Formats: sequence, C-alpha cells, structure tokens
Amino acid sequence: MKMSSLVKLLCLMLCIVCAQSVIVRNGVYDNLVIEIQKDVSDEDCSRFLATLENTLSASSQHLHQSLDGRIYFSSFEIIIPSTWSYNCLTNSSTVTSYNGASTDVQITKSNPIFGDYLWTQQSGGCGEHGDQIYVSERSIRDDFQNIEKKFANEFMKYRYGVFDKNGFDGDAIYPKCSASGNPMCTDALALDSHSYNKYMPTKQNQLCDRMSPMDVILRNVDFNGTQRNQNFTAPTFNYVRKMSTRYMLLLDDHADISIRDSFGFLRDSIRKWLDKDLIHHGTEVGIIKLNSNNASDPIKSISGSDDREEIMSNLPFSVTNRGGYGKCNVYPAIMKSVNIMQERSNVHGDAISSIILIGPGMYNCSEEIMTEIIEKCKSANIKIVTVNYPIIGINRVPMDELAIKTEGEAFTVLEKKKNEDKSSLATFFELTNVFMYISAKFHHGDASELPIEIYRKELIDSNTSGDSTKSRTYTDSFNVDDTTKNINFFVYNYDRKELGSVIEDISLTSPNQVSFSRISELRSDYHQLTLVGNLSGIGSWHYNIKRFYGNQQPHFVQVLAYPKIDTNNFITARAWIKRPSTGAPNIIYAEVMQGSLPILDALVEVVVRQPSGRDERIQLFDSGNSDPDVTKGDGVYSRYYTVDEPGMYRFSIKITDNGNTAYSQIDRDPSKQIHCCGSAITTQSKQPVTPFTRYITPITLFISAEEIENEKSKIPFIGRIGDLHVVPQTTNGSEKVTLEWTGPDTGSEISQISYEIRYTFNLKDIVDNFDVIGTVLHLGETIPHSIGQGASVTLNLANEHGLIGVPFYVAIRTINEEVSTGPISNVVRVFVPKRRPTASPSYTHIDNDMYESDPSMEPVDDDETVGIFRNAKLAGIPWQILVPVIICCIIVFIIITIYCWCCVFRKRTYSDAKKPTKSPSKPSISVITPTTPSYQPQPVQQNQYHMDPVTNGNSHHSYLVDVPDHHTIGLPMMDDDMMKPDFSDHDKMLIEEMKQQQRFQQQALLDAYGDQQQILSSTLTRNGQYLSPYESWSASTLLAEHEVRQSPLDHEGSIMYVDANGEMVPPIPPHPYNVNNGGTYGYVDQIRQPPPTYTSVYRPLVRGVPGQGSMQSVVSSAMMSNGDPKKIRNVTMV
Repeated sequence: MKMSSLVKLLCLMLCIVCAQSVIVRNGVYDNLVIEIQKDVSDEDCSRFLATLENTLSASSQHLHQSLDGRIYFSSFEIIIPSTWSYNCLTNSSTVTSYNGASTDVQITKSNPIFGDYLWTQQSGGCGEHGDQIYVSERSIRDDFQNIEKKFANEFMKYRYGVFDKNGFDGDAIYPKCSASGNPMCTDALALDSHSYNKYMPTKQNQLCDRMSPMDVILRNVDFNGTQRNQNFTAPTFNYVRKMSTRYMLLLDDHADISIRDSFGFLRDSIRKWLDKDLIHHGTEVGIIKLNSNNASDPIKSISGSDDREEIMSNLPFSVTNRGGYGKCNVYPAIMKSVNIMQERSNVHGDAISSIILIGPGMYNCSEEIMTEIIEKCKSANIKIVTVNYPIIGINRVPMDELAIKTEGEAFTVLEKKKNEDKSSLATFFELTNVFMYISAKFHHGDASELPIEIYRKELIDSNTSGDSTKSRTYTDSFNVDDTTKNINFFVYNYDRKELGSVIEDISLTSPNQVSFSRISELRSDYHQLTLVGNLSGIGSWHYNIKRFYGNQQPHFVQVLAYPKIDTNNFITARAWIKRPSTGAPNIIYAEVMQGSLPILDALVEVVVRQPSGRDERIQLFDSGNSDPDVTKGDGVYSRYYTVDEPGMYRFSIKITDNGNTAYSQIDRDPSKQIHCCGSAITTQSKQPVTPFTRYITPITLFISAEEIENEKSKIPFIGRIGDLHVVPQTTNGSEKVTLEWTGPDTGSEISQISYEIRYTFNLKDIVDNFDVIGTVLHLGETIPHSIGQGASVTLNLANEHGLIGVPFYVAIRTINEEVSTGPISNVVRVFVPKRRPTASPSYTHIDNDMYESDPSMEPVDDDETVGIFRNAKLAGIPWQILVPVIICCIIVFIIITIYCWCCVFRKRTYSDAKKPTKSPSKPSISVITPTTPSYQPQPVQQNQYHMDPVTNGNSHHSYLVDVPDHHTIGLPMMDDDMMKPDFSDHDKMLIEEMKQQQRFQQQALLDAYGDQQQILSSTLTRNGQYLSPYESWSASTLLAEHEVRQSPLDHEGSIMYVDANGEMVPPIPPHPYNVNNGGTYGYVDQIRQPPPTYTSVYRPLVRGVPGQGSMQSVVSSAMMSNGDPKKIRNVTMV
C-alpha cells in the first residue's frame, strides 16, 4: 500500500472520530443507535418506550416522503440504562448485550440551554457528518407536536451536513426574517420567487455556498444507486444494555520492539493496565503473539486475581525473533482474533469488542486483503486500536488505516532514548497513558468509575554537573473542584532502587492543612510511588518533592481525580483531528464541557512536534467565524493546520481555565431557552468555573513526501470570513462606518495577508457579481491579520457622496499577496443618513426625505442583529403577534376614552344637582357692565398697542388703546350659569313685588334728574374695554354725584330687603353725561353718545356700609333692564 493513499485515509479522521454506526444499503438505513442516558427516569418506562417507538416509526415515514421515497429506517438499536428493569420492555422484546456500535442519538434530561428542543451538534462544515443528535426525555413523554418531523430534520443535519434555512431570534449573522422585519430579508425576498432563495441571510446559504439543502443531500454518497418511490416498511427495534467489554491484544514480538527498555516498558504498561486501570467486573482480555500458532481460546475474565495472573502469563519475557513475516504480517492474527471473539460472543453474549494491535508498524497489505480485514471486523462490530511502538520499522508503514476504517483509535508512541543503554522514563509515561485512555474509551460501566487526569508535571535536571549530595526541592500546587470525590497522587520514577538515591522526600498538603508524607511502594513495579492516606478535599493542594542533583532520568508528577457519582458538572475534554471533504487542511478540534454546559474563554493550547523536531505552539478558538468554527459558544474549539514537510506530526493538547477567565452559563430560564444553533449561542448569565487543567492523549499524523508535493501544487488555502458586521455609530450625523470581523483561518500564520472590501447597491449584485459589479472601497490603512483575533476598519464616506443617504451592500474577502483569494464573506447592509441642515433658508425648499434616517437602518438592540439593520423597531416581532397586540391597544384606548367622558359628564351633573342654594344671609351685589353699542364697530387688533382715530366734527383725535389698566385687577371670566342667583320660591315672590316698586323708582329718578338719566346709556371705551367712572368722570362730576347720593330715598327699607337684611351696597357713581352748554373741565365732545345697555351680575355685599340706598336703586333698575349678562369684570374702587 502506498504511503500517499494511507495519508489520505489518515487525514480523514483521527483520535476521537464522530463515527457513524448506521449502515446504509440500497436506500435503507440499518441499526441507528439511540442511547437513553442514565439520568432519565424509569417512571412509566413501558409507556415511554412505546411512545419512542411510535415517534421513530413516524419519523422514518416522514424521511421517506421528504426525500421522494429514496430512503428510510429499517431498524433501530436502543440502549437502555443498567438501572432500568426488564419489565419496561414489551412482551415481544428482549434485552441483549451492547456490541459497542457508536451512538447516533442521545436521549437526556432537558438541556440547560436548549431546553426540550431537539438539536444536533455540528462541528463540521457543509456536507460533513454531525457529532450527535440530542432529544429530551420530556419531548418523548409528552409526545410533542410534530416531533417525528423534527427528528427527521435533525437526522438530515446529522447525516448529510445541512443547516437551518431559517434564521434565529436575535442572531447577529443569521437573523430571523419576517414580512416587515430585517431589510436584508425584505430585499432577498424581492429578488427570488423560486422555492429556495439563495439570497436570504441563512446559515445554509453562508456555509454551503448558497446551495439548497436538497442539493447538498443528494450529493451524499448514501444516495448513490438509490431510486425514487421505494416501498416503505415499518422499522424494527432492538433493545440492548451495556454489560461487558472484551479486548484482544495482538503483540508483534519482533526484535524491533525490544530497543533498549522498550519491551520492558511495554510489559509493565500492560500489567498495570490489567491490574489497575481496567474495571474488573464484566471485562475480558486475551493476548496473542503475531507468530503464535496457539489455537486455544485465550480470552479470560479479569474478575479474579488468578485470572489476571493467567492472562499476564501469556506475555513473553523477552523477544528474540528477528525474522520477517512477509507481506501483511497482521492478516493471520487479526482474522484469528475475530473468529475467537465471535465464538466468545456466541457463548457469553455480545460485548464492546476491540482488538489492540501493538507493533513497530506493519508490512504492506494488498488492497484486497485490507478490504477483507476491515469488512470482517465491521460485520462483527469489532474495532481495531493500533499502537505504533516503539518505532516504525524498516519497510513498514503505520497501522492507522486499520483503526480509522473500523472506527477505532490510532496512537503512536515512539521510544525516547536516554542513552545507549536506557530509554527515557517519558516513554513509559506516554505508553501507560495510552492504555489508560483505551480503558476509558471502551468502558461499559459508569464514567465515575474511572479517573481523569487533572495535573501533570515533568521534573528534570537541567544541570547534571551539580553536587549530588545537595537536594533540590520542587514545589507546586493543583486545584480540586467540588465535583471530585477523591484523588490519586503519583510520582513516576525509573527504578524502585532509585528511591533512596534520587528522591529524598515527598509531602502533600491538603486544603484543610492535612499533611501526607508516608510513601507507598505497592505500585513500584509499575514505576509509581504514591502516598498513604485518604486524599480527599476541595481546593488547592500543595506538594514538595526533594530530589538530588545528577538524576539521569526525569520524574513525572500525575494527579488523577475520580468524579462524584451523582454529579453532572465534572469538567471533561476530548479532541480529534479531521480532514474536510472539501480538500481544506486538517482541522484540530477540542471540546470542553462542564456537564452539559460548554465552557467558554478556555485556553486550548496545542504543541505540534514537527518531523524536524521543532515545536510549534498554536491556539484553538471558539470564535464562530464559520470557517472552521461554525458556532460560537458551543464549547468546541477548532483551527486549521497546514503541514509543510513529510514525516510524523505529534499534537499534544492542554486545556486550562485561562487564568480564571473561563466561564460557563447558568441554567437558563425555561421561558428563555433557545433553538440550536445560529452563529452563536448567546450567554444569558455567566458563572466562573473553578481553576482546572485537562490533558489530551497526543494525536499523531503521518505525512508523506508525495502528499507534501500535492499540497504545494494547490492554491494556498484561505478561510472564509463569516462574522462581518457593522458597528453601530454612537455619534449622530457621522459619515464614518466601522466594520468588524474575526481574522480568517489560513492554516498557518501568514504575514502577507490583506483585505478587499467591495460594495454594490443591489443585494443580487454583491452575491453573484462581487468581482464584476462590486466597487472597491479603498481602505487607506493596513489591517493587521491574526488568526482568531478581531479585526476592524473604519470607512470615511465623506468623499463618497454617492453612498450618503442610500443603502448599499458590503462584503469582504481575504487576499494572499502571493496568488490566492479567499471566499466572499457574509453580506451586510449599510446606511449612512445625510446630515440635516442646522438652519434652512426661507426661500429654499428642503426635501425632508433626503435627510430623514431610514427607519430600517436603525441598529438593533444588543440581543438583536448588530450591523445588519431592520425596517422598524418591531421588525423582530412576527405579524401574527404584532397585529393582535395593536388591536388590543386600540380597544383599551377607546374604553379609557369613553370612561373618562362618562366621568366628566357625571361630575357636571352631580355638581348642578348638589349646588347649594344661596341663603338670605349671603346677599349679592350688582356689578354694572356696559355692553358695546350696536352701531360702534369692533376695533381690529393689528399690534399689541395702536392708535385708534376718532373724528369729532372738524377735529381728528387719536387715542392709545390696549394700554393695561392699573386700576383693574383681572378676574377669571365666569360662566353665566355659575353667576345666576339661586332663589327659593319665597324669594322669587318678594323679588317680583320689588320689581314693581323699582319701576316707580325709575320714573321718580327720571323726573328728578332729567337729562342726567342719559348717564345710564353713556359709556367710554378703550379698544373695546369699558372704563369705570373713576377713569372717565371729571372731579366736579364725582363731587356732585356724591352730594346727591347722601340723600336717602323713602323706599330704602324695601331696597334693603332685596339687599338681604340691610346689607349695604357700596356706591358706584354713574358715568358722566354730556350737555350742550359744555363741561366743567377741559374738552367736551360735541356729539352725544347713544345710551348703552347695562347688565348686572350678583356678588356678595359688605355689611354695615351706609349710603347704599340710591345706588341700589340704580343697580336694581339696571338689573331689570337686562338680566342676561354674559361676562363680568371686577372694578376696584379708588
């Protein structure tokens, strides 16, 4: 087998691979594996399983109909928890042992972020298989509406690598569209009327180069050779339970495996694995040498110590074979192991079965032999785990292809030479960690039974020439969180004989200040020293190790933590490498979780040991830039890595809390749980995580010279920018626009990276004709590039007048100055309104529409789209909700208006009904208010003060009118009804009698005064305002009137009765009258004025004022002349 073909297979998937257990044959999916997690309650489990079967059957039928009858499910395998009773199953169902097939679907408790929504974790890009489908227990128990359709949709995401073609609420890159919502959606809807719109801002369009989901699905290899309208059959259901794990070790006992201490380290690692790492109950192990002809069944259970000793006895003490096995030396041993394990399954039942192949590589096998081996293992559900150790021998190739094609695990541990006679202890430390990982990967029991490495440190002497009698103390600390039950503290040493010569003392202090210093040698055969005592405690632990100078071998400190059984918040990590189907470079993935919650802002560092021996340190990001990280905040960190030389690449991954900055989310309010997964998983509230460190077993890649040549012939890879957005402006009227994005992944740090920004005025043009129609926006500055870090540019549009006041569309791409350009980014809509003039001239018409800001361009709130604008502030609300809300508001407004009108009407009615009748003890006075003569025209007020010309004969006089009167204190104008007196029936009778007496009085006054009666109809006005006598009479006239009024009239008593029991009215002199012979003082008008009409209004009297008789007569007569006054004014007497 050629090295290049092997490399292509290796690059597809390494380490923890998202394997697909489901098998497809002629459009029929067989054996879709569904696991029910242990935290799912077994309450009413029979009904739960029946509902699950109905849901899966309906989902299979819906999938068949959606894909034109091309494909459907024929069988499901359901893993039930070990705590569930067999009574949960129907009478026709039985439970068998789980055979280790990879799970496709997990049924769990409600997710703390997505609640009971079905969701699929997708770390790969378009067309790539997803990681897992998650279904909540409640969605099955409550039989959610359309759950069968939702499950079928999630399976299409998982199997075919398609994404949502709809938006998400509040998403910055993929907004949820509505009829009157985001303007990007509105513009896209106007462009395309077909069944699928490639211009919509959706995740499917962005990641799949605007192909429809059906186009992506039909390109999948599952549809090769399938026909439409195949007959549909109902699926079957098989129930299994994790009961046992079965291993077969194939040991290549060639002499290449015995370099220096290599074979001794291998024996010690296997013995430690059998004795300390594996869980004894339900585990079976067998060992076969590649050159052995033993046909007996070597598989034994390790439940007892005698069984373990018998298994260990199959390990050889030495290796002397130096001959060759010819071509494909692994073929006979693998086929033999498969037959032995199948026979074991027939007798003892199925188990999680694995073949562990250990050796210095393998000789080439033909394509036919490799296919036979792989098909044989897959039919028996046996996975192959390969460990290339301690070298890749001459004429040999790595064995990783066997692991990849059987969905197993591939490791490479190369011997590290200390000197000519000894191997470094680092070789044993790495090898034993590989075996510890294998036991955890294929463990059939509870995860809390196995430890997780939380700390490691290598202790070496940098100066070997120091004094051997002088000790050196190493001091360090590690943290244990509250999800840990207890810990194991190990110090690895090369030989137990070194204990007194190279290590003087070991001490460990717990957070409770309890010290442990007694050393145990029970694990010394496995190169481990430990401390006696119960090592438990939450917080920071400190240790001190005293070593002597001159150690030729390093020491390793390792801490393993056992999680609590009932906890779901233990921090776990995993990593894998995958080569995309698009031909892009390898992608390194790492997932960091605290239970079901992703950990954000963790520091994921990868040290890449290149073939030349140089170490390169890179960092993985959870940025959501869409290439390669498709979702921000999901706890999956990723990055491209480009190789540039042939040989083996070793990836060592370390994950920390990033200096106490890492955090996870607090469980969301059920009412605020979201759908998965847009451009980012929004964080509702944060909670810091305790300091932690996790280590991943190193991953290796083998690259050939031919592969390097092929890579060099390709155009240099540049990743896509998928999170371009516009920063909302904080300054009104600014003509600058700021764009932000995450630096694209180029596979390596390239300094010759620049950016190209183009714009168009039409969405279709920017998408379809970026290079042809798009206009370049010149940046004027150099934008620094760094993978995974934020980048931004501010565009000054002051000189781009054509971009002010009109919306336009912008996209960006990356350019490698050598030869290549990257794909076009997501498109954003930009609008910069014109500045409104501060003062507009009266002779210039201003078109307001040119300056009003586009309502669709208002930046959305923090939880809405940033940089992609919308039509209105309510754009994110569906019209089905918005219209009823508006109608309800209108109805409420009408009801409130009617209620207020009724209250006012009732108040007025109540006031009229309850108005108190004026008692005789509260008399009123009359205030004379002259009315304007009918023949006198009303003045037209043009200015605040003006001259009103008056003509008398031959003279022309001007009078200043509208001058404020300092004698008058303004009173509010009162309503007539409020001023009308309210009399009782008796009062009305008396008033009628007095009216008759007042008529006689008026006749007497006429006889007595003669022409002076004209004062009753004379008046003087200023600009339509009436003057009091004190403003218009001369002094002699006032004195004459005073003398007349001192003579009381005979009918004063009757007047007093009308004036309410003798209360006197203050005298109000009449207006002066004009006579023909001239006045006493000054100018006298020669034209008589017509008599005015007087009105009277009542107001309370002041008691005890004498001399009011004659004046009351005038008041009464005035009242009789006109009893319907409209307005009154208070006249203040001087």
